[in-house]
Amino acid sequence: MKCCAWMLRPETRSKRPGHSTFFVVFGNNNTIVTPSLESQTILDGVTRSSILELAEKECGYTVIEGEVTLDDLHDIATTTEGTKDDADVACEAFCCGTGASITPVGSVTVADQDGNQIGEVIQFGDGEFAGPVTRKLHKLLTDIQHGNDEGLNERYSHWIHVVEP
Repeated sequence: MKCCAWMLRPETRSKRPGHSTFFVVFGNNNTIVTPSLESQTILDGVTRSSILELAEKECGYTVIEGEVTLDDLHDIATTTEGTKDDADVACEAFCCGTGASITPVGSVTVADQDGNQIGEVIQFGDGEFAGPVTRKLHKLLTDIQHGNDEGLNERYSHWIHVVEP
């Protein structure tokens, strides 16, 4: 689970990790936070839009498009000690994008511009396995993409466009 997230000084806000969008799951209050399009560093991509809609409609999460700071990440990673099966308290992070689909983030390491660690490692969940919300969103998205769930395909038929050869 490796992903490079850019945290820009001085405000230390998450912008855009590589070619994907960063999401943080605050399990204690059923909220997912992702950087806003207003930052002008986030693309209004199809996968990002799909995750926003699925998180709200299928998972019951409130999605907030706003700032994600290192302090936020540190607070949730150190105040929640959920396990990968405990959806009520598990804090998670993931990235999404066309190529990345949904990729869990196990930890964030604070480093200088040369890649040298200068702060602590902020770990999410057990740091190794995708959390329950990340797994559920990944399954929902791939089930729609592959037509595996008739009910989902019906609810999200406006997403599906058949391309004839």
